[in-house]
Amino acid sequence: MLNYICGYTQEELEDNFKDYLTKLQEELSYSREEALEKIKHWYDGYSWDGKNKVYNPFSVLKLFKNREFTDYWFETGTPEFLIDVLKNSKDYTEVLKPVTVKQSRFKTFSYGSLDPITVFFQTGYLTIAKKIIINDIIHYKLEFPNFEVESSLLDHLLDLNLKEEKTAKRKEKIISFIKNEDNNSFQKEMKGFLARIPSRIHLEHEFYYQSIFLAWLNALGFKAQGESPTNIGFTDMVLKNENFVAIAEFKFSKIKPNTDIPIKSFDKMLKEAIDQITDRKYYEKYPDRKIIAIGIAFAGKQLQSQIRTIEE
Repeated sequence: MLNYICGYTQEELEDNFKDYLTKLQEELSYSREEALEKIKHWYDGYSWDGKNKVYNPFSVLKLFKNREFTDYWFETGTPEFLIDVLKNSKDYTEVLKPVTVKQSRFKTFSYGSLDPITVFFQTGYLTIAKKIIINDIIHYKLEFPNFEVESSLLDHLLDLNLKEEKTAKRKEKIISFIKNEDNNSFQKEMKGFLARIPSRIHLEHEFYYQSIFLAWLNALGFKAQGESPTNIGFTDMVLKNENFVAIAEFKFSKIKPNTDIPIKSFDKMLKEAIDQITDRKYYEKYPDRKIIAIGIAFAGKQLQSQIRTIEE
């Protein structure tokens, strides 16, 4: 099919890159299933019909060369142009969340007035998730193709909107808060960060909060990993330090209409987060390390956290 020339299918990935997959597994200590699942999460999802999906070939080749999961597609030089498009847009959310548009919207293109949806679709930062017929007119549901695009774009938007101090002092403070289970200080630091995010890039989705906090921690100099694989799933975030390994799970609840009260209570969300880490034993792949579990719960622009050392 024509769309296959634009990327690798699942079958092509597994059949043509067996030796590279083996080297990736050995380098990162993954099973074959873990490696394939994480590659899919990061780099799969591009579609031109809402049914067939392909992997980004540029990112896959860079992954096999460097054996490191990161945002390769944003190295191509396109992001600066895309961010400039968003700078001139009054609202980012149409790009940042799934949106349904008419097919005819893709047929108009003017350099004098660039439509962010059209630009992001044509450059591969939005993809067709589903084809829908409404009143005999073709519509497409568009969304991010994968984690690479989603996290990279949010990272750049944070840089655009926040002038965060990237100081070693702040990083050391956060390390101290986690190590000493100083939840009040840790929570205060996160609330301050969340409050500085403009409403036009605020989305009520769990993946959004996960992405922005990963971007923030990495900007501060941490090597925080998102969607780290285990034998029974992916952890939301792993933060490694010479003194400990922190494993975080994010939970999200919408707000009850006309209130500021979350539908699911913060206590319940935090319990679910900590229980998920302990029940699924996400920490078993880090033997002989101090393990700290962090639950982080969001509701709108409210958040609460819980920090607890795992005792085995």
